[in-house]
Amino acid sequence: MFQSIPLPPLATTTKVMLTVWIIILVPWFLFAIIGSGMAFEGGHPVDAYLFIAMAWSYPILVAVAFLARRKYPRFVWLPLITGLLMIVEDLVWRFGSK
Repeated sequence: MFQSIPLPPLATTTKVMLTVWIIILVPWFLFAIIGSGMAFEGGHPVDAYLFIAMAWSYPILVAVAFLARRKYPRFVWLPLITGLLMIVEDLVWRFGSK
């Protein structure tokens, strides 16, 4: 009655990047929990909010990349947005603390 549509096989790049993101995700939870608690102790609220956005967005982006891996294989690069947030956070900290 219902026939499933055969899904295309995943590209090697997609498999490797999903594996890398999930391996990084395991220690990321510890990093996010400890870092989120200490983010506001430095006295730089913009830097702290960028850190929180970076720490909390990574698991969400990995989940989106994993769930959309068949339909949108390019979404495997979404967790790189976290790296962009790290760069922005560092720039805000360097130029905002003067």
